[in-house]
Amino acid sequence: PVKTTVRMYMQNVLDFVYNFLVTNFPNNHKLWDMKSVRKWGGQPASDAQKRLIYRNRKKLSDLDIDYDKLTKYEASVIINRIHN
Repeated sequence: PVKTTVRMYMQNVLDFVYNFLVTNFPNNHKLWDMKSVRKWGGQPASDAQKRLIYRNRKKLSDLDIDYDKLTKYEASVIINRIHN
């Protein structure tokens, strides 16, 4: 197979990817639309997130976690750390 290389400016790449996501994955916008991510991430962590983090607290002994102030975004970062 022959590889074709197209030189694109960064903004063109970003626009292309954004349009691709809008066209092909509109129902998943909460994963890639930063406005949605910020809105979701600022909400309080769910009870399920808090329970998962609490059950794995031994793996997180270096963190001082305030469960009452934990946001969904912060919880997702901690959960990713648990799983990696």
